[in-house]
Amino acid sequence: MIAAIETEHNGVLFRSRLEARWAVFFDALGIKYCYEREGYSLPSGNYLPDFYLPNQGRFKHDQSGLFVEVKGSVEPKHRTLLQELSMHTRTGCTLVKDIPYPQPAILRGATDYRRCEYQDGQFAIDEQWTIYGCCKRHEENCKGSDDNFPCDCVWSEFEDGPYAWCQCPFCGIIGFEFDGRSARIGCNCKQHNGDKSYNAGAADLLSAYSAARRARFEHWRSAA
Repeated sequence: MIAAIETEHNGVLFRSRLEARWAVFFDALGIKYCYEREGYSLPSGNYLPDFYLPNQGRFKHDQSGLFVEVKGSVEPKHRTLLQELSMHTRTGCTLVKDIPYPQPAILRGATDYRRCEYQDGQFAIDEQWTIYGCCKRHEENCKGSDDNFPCDCVWSEFEDGPYAWCQCPFCGIIGFEFDGRSARIGCNCKQHNGDKSYNAGAADLLSAYSAARRARFEHWRSAA
């Protein structure tokens, strides 16, 4: 087994170079995160999630944040742990792998990169993600909405996707939303088109992906 390269970024020693690159991505966008904040004892074993993003909720009414696990390759046990973590903490979870690349065929000819979006069934990046989670708002017998606030979930573990990082083209807030729909971020900008405003290809996002891919770290060492 090839050992990961421990890498320091912004005063934090990450267990792998890939984790450090995702930290560069978050920093470039001003996304607040905690690295390896807390470990959990789950049915499948002890688990220490990589990132916790306190300001990224699964639903507009859910302010519990988002766990982000970084893996070079994904195995079924990783998904199981994330599902268990979500049920234990009532918090959304997602798995990310390599830093995405823009899709030139989609970006070519775009006149406004802040509005370059979901086109012909494809994102403006070469990666999409899944949310693992459960609804925090309702009781255990929840089968959907029973009040004045529509809810598209059931109370149980679920997988929902595709998700993508996106940016409101009007106020600039970053979110992690279904289909890259920036209207779902919850910024309440009135210019949005319904619940869509696809904006996974915003210039700030593409710049952050590029910064993460290009990062050269001065402090690193091979893990023992």
